[in-house]
Amino acid sequence: MVRRPTPVSAAASEPLLSPGAASSRRSACGRRNPTCLFLSVGGGGDETRRLDLAVPHPLPLLPRRGPPLMKACAQEAAATDAVATKVRNTNLDVAIESLLNVEKQMRLAGDVAGTRKAVIDIVELCYKAGAWKTLNDQIVLLSKRRGQLKQAITAMVQKAMDYIDLTLDIDPRIELIKTLSSVSAGKIYVEIERARLIKRLTKIKEEQGQIDEAADLMQEVAVETFGSMAKTGKIAFILDQVRLCLDRQDYVRAQILSRKISARVFEADPLKGKKPKEGDNIVQDAPANIPSLLELKRIYYELMIRSLL
Repeated sequence: MVRRPTPVSAAASEPLLSPGAASSRRSACGRRNPTCLFLSVGGGGDETRRLDLAVPHPLPLLPRRGPPLMKACAQEAAATDAVATKVRNTNLDVAIESLLNVEKQMRLAGDVAGTRKAVIDIVELCYKAGAWKTLNDQIVLLSKRRGQLKQAITAMVQKAMDYIDLTLDIDPRIELIKTLSSVSAGKIYVEIERARLIKRLTKIKEEQGQIDEAADLMQEVAVETFGSMAKTGKIAFILDQVRLCLDRQDYVRAQILSRKISARVFEADPLKGKKPKEGDNIVQDAPANIPSLLELKRIYYELMIRSLL
């Protein structure tokens, strides 16, 4: 035998409501208690009763979506975008973190163009903010990321090299050169950039009167093994190595380095080079500050005469 529940309201003792009365009772109960539930008990027929039970619903009822709610959501989204834009323009760390997330997505997807653009944007952002320490840290971080693309590292190093001469203070300039040199060390695809970085650092050391340190730095790079470096660039680099060894009166080392250059290389016609074959390294053009082959020949013989005196 099923025991009927005890009515909890006066409406429980009333007969079955008509459709109109039921709708009015439902709307009235809904206004009193938005979580009110309607239960029908009884065996059917005339004995059926409708109970208005104010039972709390396990899930809160969502408000109706209408023009006021949509307008409020749009205003909140606009305010969030404004705050994000303000933070991106003022907070360097937040902007870098956002770009790092973009770089990670592009790198994992294998998107070379997107990864290159992300790392360049990070370098530009640090430079425009004048945060040289942050720039060095981000360069090291990006170069050590798992599966980092070679094209991205090359673009990052080349972009950062453009900011070396734009640095007014000498200390940040030296730190940036050292950071880029350490990042490009052991990477064949940026070996030419590392040689140019070492040459810039050597010039700074030489201007400061540190000849021994400048000579040691130049001897760390073996440009004769660089297949993609122009011939005039190799000769100019080796001649600088010889000159610095002569400046610190290391004649034995200067003689060893001078043997890397053959006198016949100055007699060759630079316009009659061999045609590159498929699979050969693409030889880059020498920078504008590299002397011509005739000028290099003159410097070579001057250094040879100097070493004999």
